[in-house]
Amino acid sequence: MHLSPLAHLLIAHLNELASHCGLTRTAGQILGLLYIAPRPLNADEIVFALNRSRSNISVGLKELDSWNLTQPSRTDVPRDRREYVRVPADVWISFRTLAAERKRREIDPAVAALRALRKEVGTGEDDAHLLARIDALLELLTLLGSWLDGMQRLDDEALRDAMRHGAAQERP
Repeated sequence: MHLSPLAHLLIAHLNELASHCGLTRTAGQILGLLYIAPRPLNADEIVFALNRSRSNISVGLKELDSWNLTQPSRTDVPRDRREYVRVPADVWISFRTLAAERKRREIDPAVAALRALRKEVGTGEDDAHLLARIDALLELLTLLGSWLDGMQRLDDEALRDAMRHGAAQERP
C-alpha cells in the first residue's frame, strides 16, 4: 500500500493523538494507518506501508488488540490464510473504546489503590490530613469513573450533545 504525503501527515497526527491516550508509537502509527486504509490490511501490508520491522508491527497489533481497538476481518482472497485487521470507520466507536480502556487501566486501579490506602490511615493528626487528601482524590476519581460509565451508555447523538454542552466557554 503506497501512502501519499497527506496520508503520512494524517498518520503522524493520529499517532500523536494515540500517544496521548497511552498507546506506543508503533501502535499509534498502525491505528492511524488502519483508520485511513480503504480496506482491512494484513501485517505484511502494514510493515510495507509504515516501513517498520515485522516484529514491531506484531507487537503493535497485539497492543491494539489488547486495547480492543482492532477487529479481525475476513478476506475474499482464495487460499489467503493471513489475518487481516481493521478499525471501525466510526471514530466515535474508537473514542468510546479508548475511554473505556483508559478507565479500566488507570482510573479503576487508582480507585482501588486509594480505597486500600484509606484503610491504612491511623488516628494521628498527620493521618487526618492524609485521609482528607485521599478522600478528595477518591471522590474525584470515583466521579470521573461514574461519568465515563454514564457517557458510555449514551447514544451517539446524546454523547455529541453532552460534549458540545459540556465544553467550557471561553471568557472574553
